[in-house]
Order: sequence, then C-alpha cells, then structure tokens
Amino acid sequence: MELEYHPELKMVEIRWIGILDLEELASLWSKSAGVINKYEIERILLDATHVDVDKSPVIDEDLIKKYFSENYPIPAVKKIARVGAGVTFYDSLMANLYQKILKQNNSNSEFANFQHHYEALDWLTDKNQL
Repeated sequence: MELEYHPELKMVEIRWIGILDLEELASLWSKSAGVINKYEIERILLDATHVDVDKSPVIDEDLIKKYFSENYPIPAVKKIARVGAGVTFYDSLMANLYQKILKQNNSNSEFANFQHHYEALDWLTDKNQL
C-alpha cells in the first residue's frame, strides 16, 4: 500500500497494491480517520488499479460487520473517489463496501467510482466545473 499526501489540495491518495486484505483495510481505515481529521483532509482518492482481484477475498455482509463494526467519523471529508481494479463485479462489491462504511459512520461525504485515475482526480478537484 502507498499513501500520498497533497496538502495544497487537502487530499490523501491511497494506492492498494497486490492482495486486498480486509483486516489490513479495517486497520488502515481506523488509523486514517485520526490523520484525516487532524489534517482536515477534504478529499480521498482510493486507487485500486493494482489490486490482485483473483487472490483477494470476496466481500460479503458478514465480513463488513466483522471488520467495520466500529464507527470512525471523518467529518472534514467532502469527497471520496475510488479508481476501480477493472473487474466490474469486484469493483461493484467494493463500491458497496465503501458506501456501507460511509453510511454506518453517518458521513455526508460524496462517493464515486471511476475507471481512470484522471477522471477521479478531476471529480475530486472540481476541474469539470465551470
């Protein structure tokens, strides 16, 4: 996993590389919530283009309950973009996971899934707005 901080954009970019492990993701989420709040991060870009989908676990309701039972509010975050791994079924499952986590945390953050990094970045930074 790689983490990149862009202070001028109040944005964190998280790249997951290899096998997605839900226990690691849950740990990352809990640790990230404190950092996100401390630095008043407003935008998060989750990049899953390098996830090894074939070796990553299938996400289901029981796993979500097991690993994401605690609430980690991130009130400063306005937008979260996810760049998919390029496997429609998997990307749909992961998008649902993030939606459930945000709902569980009573978040008002906007969430969107993208196929390309530049699309996600444009959406996060409002570059398409006139």
